[in-house]
Amino acid sequence: RVFLGRKDKIIKLVAEDGAEFKISRRWACISSYIKKACEDDKVSTVTITKVDEESLERICEYMENRKGDDFIKVSKTLKVTMLDNVGKDFAWCAKWIDLRARHRPK
Repeated sequence: RVFLGRKDKIIKLVAEDGAEFKISRRWACISSYIKKACEDDKVSTVTITKVDEESLERICEYMENRKGDDFIKVSKTLKVTMLDNVGKDFAWCAKWIDLRARHRPK
């Protein structure tokens, strides 16, 4: 799957099982791991160990939605849902996290 922004440089993220995802480099750099790997501007592929295809697809989906803007830092004990923590401005992110958070009650 390809996750692209307009006129952005593209980076290929490779899951442990070999699945490949192309995404805007700017969007991917909200991850400190990927940002560090991309310090050399010539890097075009980053392999992410211990992450399978399904998880990396979800990560790319999240990065695509955030479009390079990092999520706010939550410095308190989490409430029941992410929407309660972050507010309506981040509703898409909150819903995305809540759907995947197996450790929180539904």
